[in-house]
Amino acid sequence: MQADSRPIAAQCLILALIFCTLLLGGCATGYWASAPDSPDNNFYKNQKLTLPLKVSWIKPLINYGQDVPFRPLEYASPIIGESHVYVGVSTGHFFALNKITGSIQWRFDAYGPVDGAPAIAGNIIVFGDSDGMVYGLDRRTGFAKWTYKPLGEILGRPLIENGKVYFSTSYNRVYCLDMNDGKWVWMHQRDIPGTFTVKGVAGIVIDKELLFAGFSDGYIVALDPASGREKWKNLLNIGEQLTDVDSTPTVGGDFVYVAAYDGNLYGLGRNDGEVRWKLEGGESVSKAALKGDVLYVSTSMGDVIAVDKFSGRKIWEMDIRQEDRSHSLAKGPIRRRKNANSPVIIKDTLITASNHGYLYALDIENGDVKWRWYPGIGVSGNFAVDSGRIYFLGNAGQLFSFLLESPIFESISIN
Repeated sequence: MQADSRPIAAQCLILALIFCTLLLGGCATGYWASAPDSPDNNFYKNQKLTLPLKVSWIKPLINYGQDVPFRPLEYASPIIGESHVYVGVSTGHFFALNKITGSIQWRFDAYGPVDGAPAIAGNIIVFGDSDGMVYGLDRRTGFAKWTYKPLGEILGRPLIENGKVYFSTSYNRVYCLDMNDGKWVWMHQRDIPGTFTVKGVAGIVIDKELLFAGFSDGYIVALDPASGREKWKNLLNIGEQLTDVDSTPTVGGDFVYVAAYDGNLYGLGRNDGEVRWKLEGGESVSKAALKGDVLYVSTSMGDVIAVDKFSGRKIWEMDIRQEDRSHSLAKGPIRRRKNANSPVIIKDTLITASNHGYLYALDIENGDVKWRWYPGIGVSGNFAVDSGRIYFLGNAGQLFSFLLESPIFESISIN
């Protein structure tokens, strides 16, 4: 009796399918290397990119599993110490990782999501969470040295200067604490507007004897860092539009550059706050990066704009969202960018990212795309650059470390 050949044929078919799958997977590796679904794959760590960049390591900091219906965007930004990089995530965890290898040294569990960036001075690292708590940790061990409970969420980056910690909260308050023990020094408050405002907090900048901060009632204020006393203030927007000043100011020479959520970018006099020029937009604008006589900003509509710092004249403009769509396999509708990343300038290249798409390197002279790289689900936080490396947190909860083969940094912008 002849044996039934169907099982053998079925096995051969299965083997053929497996072989084809592996073959196609190998052929597709060059494409999918840009989408780091498997961060431990050595291919990603060693893969060279188009320009002088290569992936050094990718570290997953959140384990979502397969059945999580919703993943929040990761708005936190890393900061770099002598030997470690520090960053928080939306699950409320805060990490210290070896900046060369990506190995985790310690983890601290905060009360709420971490949506901002930390600040470092000496052996203290300070950050806040969305539950309204500020933490001062020993950065060698990750143990809390002190905590402080202000009123409102801490969404931006604290600033440490001359032994003091400065930060803003969502209740239109600026606090000053002692860096060593977290004790209250002073507080400055503005009224919360009765109209609708946007969730967000502007970062603080100190330049010499002035502290600059923006508020949701449309004001930018200059304070004395020692006492919190007001030096000057200016109402940037009046009307029915959203008035929030949620971008971190940039100081350059005799100017302060800041944007309101009405989409306008302002050049103000540093010493008096008077408007020298205004570039009208239509959406929120990031903290500006400054190189020479040119400002570079991103908008929540997906535009990257180069602006003359003296006059506010637009030099060039590039649409990130259109670039995302043109390289999408689905060619779906253009997705609105939820927030504006602060760009970083490295030599003659501007680094920026899309919330839903690619990491981009643009020519600072004309905005042309030099290269792009797909990190998975986009990038919402800001970048940190140091010692030939660039770090950022992707929306999938992975911390990326890129190695720059020609590390010459002329300007760094970090919120």
